[in-house]
Amino acid sequence: MLWIEADWEFSEINTVNVYTYMSSEIEMSIADSNKFPNILERILTSCAKKCAAKKSYEEKGEPNIWRSVSINDTKANYGYVYYQNESQNSTLYE
Repeated sequence: MLWIEADWEFSEINTVNVYTYMSSEIEMSIADSNKFPNILERILTSCAKKCAAKKSYEEKGEPNIWRSVSINDTKANYGYVYYQNESQNSTLYE
């Protein structure tokens, strides 16, 4: 899936061109947003899990809770604070 966001304020220009270079032919189409609910949230969650440094809360006695914070990982000026609580019955207050 390719996520494209184009922000501009030029009413006379309303077209975005996307080109791909692949070793084989591909077909691109605009996806129905109803089929991909919360897609931006899912993209940023994936980025938080794969790219950002994780801060553990082990020093607070919670080794199964971690957080990642970033603005630069997405390279699109989206920032996020992502918490993951894999404990069975703990709540983190911060």
